[in-house]
Amino acid sequence: MFFLCVSASYSRYLKFDEFINLINVAQKRSDVINNLELKGFEIIDFNYLWWDSGNTDDETYYYVEFQQIILDDEYQVGVTCDTETEQCYLFESSDKKERFIYFKSELSKSKIKLTEKSDDGEGNEEYTYKTDKYEMIISRYIDLAGTQKYSFSVSTFLK
Repeated sequence: MFFLCVSASYSRYLKFDEFINLINVAQKRSDVINNLELKGFEIIDFNYLWWDSGNTDDETYYYVEFQQIILDDEYQVGVTCDTETEQCYLFESSDKKERFIYFKSELSKSKIKLTEKSDDGEGNEEYTYKTDKYEMIISRYIDLAGTQKYSFSVSTFLK
């Protein structure tokens, strides 16, 4: 008998504390890539971003996007980091409302202060939380195709 193991069977969403750990190592691109690849993510986009300097040899500012195959979800995680200023941004996008509920619950449990919220009444809702070190945003929004999406992001200056 022959069994085939598919990586999607090991798929899982990142946890809140994993996002915090990733944002803290984001200035080391290789650490981010290794960490997410070990968790079963695959790179779907990678770029050095040169718009600040125009210098195509500049590798201080990068963007990398990953995808994880999860049944009935288009789950993606992305990281943008300017290693010169140590400003980093990490995001997650999902089709699952449960992710929105999960992050709202985690932020509430962690007692991180809600600083701003908005709801346009048309399916777009956003909650901003801030600490001394991080800004975190959870949102639900309608994408260009008219599909309800859910996202979580963390940004920080690491200096």
